[in-house]
Amino acid sequence: MRQEILKLLQQAGLSLVYCGLESVVTSQLRRYGKRTRAVSDLVKAVKLAKDLRLKLELGFIMFDPFVSLRELRGNVQVLESTGLWQDIKSILSFLNVYSHTPYETWVRRENLLGEFDLDSLTYEWSYANETVARIAEKCLQWRMRFHPVYSALRHVERTDLASTYADRFLRLLRYHDLMFLKTVLNE
Repeated sequence: MRQEILKLLQQAGLSLVYCGLESVVTSQLRRYGKRTRAVSDLVKAVKLAKDLRLKLELGFIMFDPFVSLRELRGNVQVLESTGLWQDIKSILSFLNVYSHTPYETWVRRENLLGEFDLDSLTYEWSYANETVARIAEKCLQWRMRFHPVYSALRHVERTDLASTYADRFLRLLRYHDLMFLKTVLNE
């Protein structure tokens, strides 16, 4: 039935499907309050959209205040083995902690909450694990080096759906992000 609905939407002009995947590690999914906890279900859902040749964008949160090395390694392993990395909006992404949310309360309770940014309406935060904090800092520096190119290509990809060049280059950038994280985790 879902496949039929997606086909009808596609015939009506659906050109992009966004899915908040968030993680492929059960403990992170639970922490984010996601109902889907079986990674195999997530992979099936993505495959369904891909079988219909729908353009996908998968939201993902690699880093949050409580992420562990095991979770980071698990995300890298599953993304790499399933190929899901190809459609992730941003591999090296960081959780936004918004005001007046349960996550803000939790991060505050653990004394990890930082300054409030009025422009983004989010809080800065720190990590419960110092090793993860060092890895995240390296990833943030890596990400910022390529962010202007990535943003420009993403704009082209989302506005010119026929552009295969932007799509291929974005996949290459995503692959390098994944391999960078994998390398840093193995240092």
